[in-house]
Amino acid sequence: MSNRACLLALGLVLARPTAHAQSQAAQILRSARSLRCTFPSGGSEVLTDAEPRYQPAQGADGVFDDIERGKGTARVIGRAGAGNARVIASPETLTFIEISSLGYPQITVVFGAFRPHTLELVASDSRHGIVDGRVLVEQYYGSCRVLQ
Repeated sequence: MSNRACLLALGLVLARPTAHAQSQAAQILRSARSLRCTFPSGGSEVLTDAEPRYQPAQGADGVFDDIERGKGTARVIGRAGAGNARVIASPETLTFIEISSLGYPQITVVFGAFRPHTLELVASDSRHGIVDGRVLVEQYYGSCRVLQ
């Protein structure tokens, strides 16, 4: 193996998150009581269109506060105002389920894993609904910072 290939292989190994770092991320998530989340990438698709097409877009930012794992509750604060969310906790994730004012589910999952080279926790956000008779599905990707 050439020196260049050896250096590349070593760089890939060193760049990977260590088991300790991921364990630390899961521990930080388990103790979090407040998170600020941003979703800069993702998009939507109207499933009832004759030819559904993915439309890139930026997701909504928000805060999950007063996270009570034992009660399964949290408060969510976003651009549409504040409300309540159901919380499902596992050793490596926090899942927040909101129901929109029209009754549609909005699901955010925060993972006990750091984004590369940050202390931000990886997250995804899914929104589902019917708008003007059209089935709309949105999926966004981003991260959350622990506020408390």
